[in-house]
Amino acid sequence: MKSKLTAKEKHLQDKIVQLQKDNNMLVNKFKECNTENRKLKLDNTRLQEENQQQEEWIERLLQYTELSEKDIKIACEKDKELVSMFRLFNRLGTYEGMMWNKKKQ
Repeated sequence: MKSKLTAKEKHLQDKIVQLQKDNNMLVNKFKECNTENRKLKLDNTRLQEENQQQEEWIERLLQYTELSEKDIKIACEKDKELVSMFRLFNRLGTYEGMMWNKKKQ
């Protein structure tokens, strides 16, 4: 048979149930906040990278304002050559990676 709980035991049991509910609610709230915080950190990182790129472009454009027309053309050609060189390195790195993977197999 079940023994009857005293009023004090019943009150304590009700308090434990309420505390467990409160705890579960706080854990869920924490998870929501944590998820939102991760999203915000990713957004912040992305925005900082965009900001850095834009600052670099602004700096480059400001440098161009100090150049003569001939110097601007030369600087633009150098930039184009750098882009071509980076693309070549990228292709070579991709090719090298493919060859490396074939050797492993």
